[in-house]
Amino acid sequence: MVASQTPRTPPATEPPMGPKNAPGGWGARVVAAAVLTALVEVAFVLPYLPAAASDGFGLFLYALFLSALLILAGLPVAAAGWFVERRFPRRLRLPRPSTLLTAVAGTVLAAVPLRFFDGYIASKRSEFPEYTERLQSFLLPVVLLLSVVVAFLVLRPAATWLLARAPSLGRSRPIAAFLCVVWALGAMAAAHLALAPVHQDQLAGLAGLGALVAMLSFARIAAPDVGAKWRRWGAPLALVVVLSGLLGAARDSHASFVLHGHSRTGALVGRWVRVATDFDGDGAAPTWLGGADCAAFDGSRGPAMREVPADGIDQDCRGGDAALPPEQIPRSSLWPGCRPQKTRLSVVLVLIDALRADALDQRVMPRLSAFSETMMRFTRAYSPSTETFFSVPGILVGQSLPAGAANLMAAETFDVGAPLAELLGEAGWRTGAYSYLPWPPALVSGFQKMNEQYVDRNPRGAKEDLSSADTTRGGLEFVAASDGPFFLWLHYTDVHAPYLDPDDEMFAKPDDTPYERVARYVDFHVAKFLSELRNSPFGRTTAVVITADHGEDLGRRGREGHGPDVFEDTIHVPLLLHVPGCPPAVIDQPVSGRSIAPTMALLTGVEAQGRSLLPLVDEEPPLPVVVESLMRDGRYRRAIVLARYKLIHDVTNGGRMLFDLQVDPGETKNVYRREPARAAEIERLYQRWLDRP
Repeated sequence: MVASQTPRTPPATEPPMGPKNAPGGWGARVVAAAVLTALVEVAFVLPYLPAAASDGFGLFLYALFLSALLILAGLPVAAAGWFVERRFPRRLRLPRPSTLLTAVAGTVLAAVPLRFFDGYIASKRSEFPEYTERLQSFLLPVVLLLSVVVAFLVLRPAATWLLARAPSLGRSRPIAAFLCVVWALGAMAAAHLALAPVHQDQLAGLAGLGALVAMLSFARIAAPDVGAKWRRWGAPLALVVVLSGLLGAARDSHASFVLHGHSRTGALVGRWVRVATDFDGDGAAPTWLGGADCAAFDGSRGPAMREVPADGIDQDCRGGDAALPPEQIPRSSLWPGCRPQKTRLSVVLVLIDALRADALDQRVMPRLSAFSETMMRFTRAYSPSTETFFSVPGILVGQSLPAGAANLMAAETFDVGAPLAELLGEAGWRTGAYSYLPWPPALVSGFQKMNEQYVDRNPRGAKEDLSSADTTRGGLEFVAASDGPFFLWLHYTDVHAPYLDPDDEMFAKPDDTPYERVARYVDFHVAKFLSELRNSPFGRTTAVVITADHGEDLGRRGREGHGPDVFEDTIHVPLLLHVPGCPPAVIDQPVSGRSIAPTMALLTGVEAQGRSLLPLVDEEPPLPVVVESLMRDGRYRRAIVLARYKLIHDVTNGGRMLFDLQVDPGETKNVYRREPARAAEIERLYQRWLDRP
């Protein structure tokens, strides 16, 4: 008897080029995944930059611009997916629903410790971005791994129990695809919340790209059959979005500013596009690709260049050549009410690192606040830059950033003029400085005495070695050892992160933040120096300047520390000035920290470049105050401040925002498009500043 045999049916396979894996279908999925990722990125931007929503049309163009860049990033992934499916024609299988639920819960769980460690790193290492990035790069996978382990041990049994009682959930392809999307966006959210506050934008942007890739894969799982209509229009639709986004939306000042300034994922892809199209190496993309470079193949012309008046060339790509500036009309050499000096003045520059303007009040810094009542107070003072390495040279020299300013980060060259210490040292003043950073030799060459810790020291441990008490002690010893006029620079660093808690209850109040506690500690030691200086033989012949090199974000707009942004929290600083023979005063017009060196030079009788705080020239209307922010990754921004209005210009990419500080001090409403006449007038004054000699 022969046993009957059932013929085997060969497993069905998908055709190499069927409707499920046609290129048009992948193009449609790219558009869908990019738009979804863009919408999530917009949701991250809006809470931290309310001004993004103040221009509805600009917000729409920003979303279009972002979608175009994400489509460009997703196309190579889609092409790879199409190739793999054609080469290995097997339908992708969905992960087990219990695994998906566990992954979602694990990602949400990961966001909590990541946010905790983010705050810890921000308080300990934020002043050294290279260390922060390394630590975050190591920490991110470790925390994710630990979270997944906990999720599998605790949450997966719960998911299995739930699916056993609701089996329809496990067989639902839409539910499984939805869980996949939630997992991808959860990972993106965790990275954005943990990394962006400490200025690790590149890592946060990579997480967004990872979410885009994951959603593209999930779109293939959730929608294996793409309709003929979408297959036919998928690729053309992607092309239309890319072209309109790059050529149209990228030219909108609002869309460009929001994308390059606050969209982590979009800014990363936009930077790649800019680098790929920067044919002349000036750091900007061509104007015909939405950039700001009017001469794509001429490295001597670009948005970061300075104008050469009357040479017939538009160096800064703003349109037209700069005219020769008019002659300045001299006025007075001192403020009204000041008595002329009969002796040579000594000068003390007290620089408090990272001190915000609003920290100098009676509650946080009572002693310095009391001193300010006897000095000239400039209520609208602005730092030269948002980074110490750029701001301090601006204060000590009085000039703006040079075209090659990035070389300052290497601490080897400094080519914007003679520092005040060098000018005064050559004129016979004794010069000394107490600062913990390794400055370029050209900047500190004029100082005859530096604090002993400066030589051959690792700056990463400097803060513990050079506290405010040490700075005050060293400054008083320098004054006591002087027998003639001197210039002394005291750099107090304790207000800069990390905020080390003072070991004394007199500096702490129950409702104080760590920032306020160290500000009160610095307040005590600065006031001690000022008190003893006034009681010294030089008390009546010493001019004193108290200011900061920049402010601090303190969590505003989702940021810790300070960095690329030029909003008021980071650039509005205190400025107090005491000149023997001059009465106390309150000056409300905007002034720049760059005016400190020219002012001190004028008071001491030496010649220096730059605009002084003294009313030397008639200007109608006055030139604006300009703050420049230049980051290591090429981001270059300026804030142009006038009495009421403030323009923020993204120099690298061309974006702009205009704020009315009188009615909108929080900078939440961009009025650049609503007030075109006002914007044009401010642009004209900005051009005057750019064209100055």
